[in-house]
Amino acid sequence: MTQEERIDLRSEPSRAPEFLLGAALSTFKRSFIYQAAFSAARTLRVRLRSIIFNRQLPREDRLNRAFDQQFGTDTAAEVPLSAAGVCAEDVERGFVAYRAVWSSEFHRAMRTLPIDHNNFTFLDYGSGKGKAMLMASDYPFRRILGIEYAPKLHEIASRNVAVYRSKSQRCFRFEPTLGDAISYTPPNEPLVCFFFNPFDDMTLARVFENIQESVKRQYRDVYILFVNLRSVRERRHFFDDLKSLVLIQRNRKFLLYKVPPSPHQYSSQRKTSSRELVS
Repeated sequence: MTQEERIDLRSEPSRAPEFLLGAALSTFKRSFIYQAAFSAARTLRVRLRSIIFNRQLPREDRLNRAFDQQFGTDTAAEVPLSAAGVCAEDVERGFVAYRAVWSSEFHRAMRTLPIDHNNFTFLDYGSGKGKAMLMASDYPFRRILGIEYAPKLHEIASRNVAVYRSKSQRCFRFEPTLGDAISYTPPNEPLVCFFFNPFDDMTLARVFENIQESVKRQYRDVYILFVNLRSVRERRHFFDDLKSLVLIQRNRKFLLYKVPPSPHQYSSQRKTSSRELVS
């Protein structure tokens, strides 16, 4: 292109709108194609994960039943909450039915905890038949608690913790409790709060608020471990807005958070640390 053929938008303003319109259309086409490709890839990824999950179900069901056969427990069978003593208006809060957590995913999530288990209590919110409580006894927690609002599930959990014995068991103090997680006050001790995708958003938000209020009243280390066997992205609308907790680790099937101290507690901690360094 010669000097005379070059376009100068300042000297030929009549051609500027045409040039800008073409650039805008080109950008829009690239953006549209990109968005369409991204959406298609995301849909394909979700479908593939669903296929993989559904193929895992028969194997995990066999493993769940083998767990019960080995330990003489009753954890594998699904139970509708309406058949477990939960009133109709509260069934949706617990996602309709009890399902057992998979051993493999439970232990994969538990291995990420950066703690000395001897100093912590394990607390299972929505403990169902108590399978997570039983598996948690493979770790040397001070004690293992569970809170469940379905009376029949709580009865089964109480029987399960009474008969369970394992060669790998390192904690023998089980305390299942019948009650509503919304009104439950966690104990004033270091905690690992475990959630196997047990509640709807409203219930989960109120439970998290209770935990944080408890930490504000008396600070101690409290971790929240949330597991979803399909993908935690199913609850991203809830967790993406969760700014009050510190994210420690994120995996496709679990999230690990820590409850931070309040500003006043943080200031007190720093002063205490400073005095210890001086002394």
